[in-house]
Amino acid sequence: MKYFIVIILMLNTLFIHSQSPKIDSLFIELQKAKDDTSKIIQLNRLSRAFQTVNLDTAKVFALKAQKLSKKAKYIYGEGESDFNLSNIFYYYSDYDTALIFANQALELFDKLDSKKNIAKTNITLGNIYERHNEFDLAIQHYNKSLQYAKEYKDLKLEMIVENGLGIVSNHSGDYKNALKHYIKCLDISTKLNHAIGISSSLYNIGFIHEKMDNYKISLMYYEKALKMNKESNDTYRYSITISRLGYIYSMLKNFEKAIDFELEAIELAKNLGATENIAEGYMILGNCYHNQNNYNKSVEYYKKAMVTTQVGCF
Repeated sequence: MKYFIVIILMLNTLFIHSQSPKIDSLFIELQKAKDDTSKIIQLNRLSRAFQTVNLDTAKVFALKAQKLSKKAKYIYGEGESDFNLSNIFYYYSDYDTALIFANQALELFDKLDSKKNIAKTNITLGNIYERHNEFDLAIQHYNKSLQYAKEYKDLKLEMIVENGLGIVSNHSGDYKNALKHYIKCLDISTKLNHAIGISSSLYNIGFIHEKMDNYKISLMYYEKALKMNKESNDTYRYSITISRLGYIYSMLKNFEKAIDFELEAIELAKNLGATENIAEGYMILGNCYHNQNNYNKSVEYYKKAMVTTQVGCF
């Protein structure tokens, strides 16, 4: 289950442009762009913006930015496009390809001695190594970013790293330490009035309580996160959060409500191309129908989950 990672990675993609203009405005700016550098900047911004809307579209813009950057020999633009592609392939659950692009981005940012971009790429590498269960490498990359954050008093970056360290603690079974990191992240994001950080922290705290079987506490945090996701029109986080709500309701034996939430979550995940999230939703639906003694439906969704996981796309 990768739900923690999805949230933190989205924080990472918005690290530089946390106040990105609306997508329509970005298209207008792209049309106005006359030189290659301006076009590359807008293409990368569009790629970031679409990562919460449609991954395939985000990939198209990132690849265009990468191609144009190489042609124009614009190293920074190429680094940004590689960074975007690493995030996109992460969402596709293709972690090996994500690692390739992240390392390419790091190499380019190293050439430019772009410390802030090196720091954000180290976070992405931490995320990927965490998915590979290489926790020591993940912590190494997170700590490199944390060192930069403390040196330059970058609270936003510190917020993101605390979230990443929470992920590693969770997956190593240290829920107490994970909770500590997420609460610290929530404190920092509240201080910054950073909506994405707040909603992500609320979600992650909810997930830790879910793991500890504190379902009613978990429900409270998920509902707060969902409200923020809806207000910000954040389809990706909304789809993940509503899926976890479905799971919680299934554990509370409210199967009808659980099924409604999961069906909505799956449709959203299909539109986003988030394969792993689709498979997870099918598994939860299978469990719900099994508990209702509807074994035909249960088998149907278990099979869908299996096929979705094997094919790797929907």
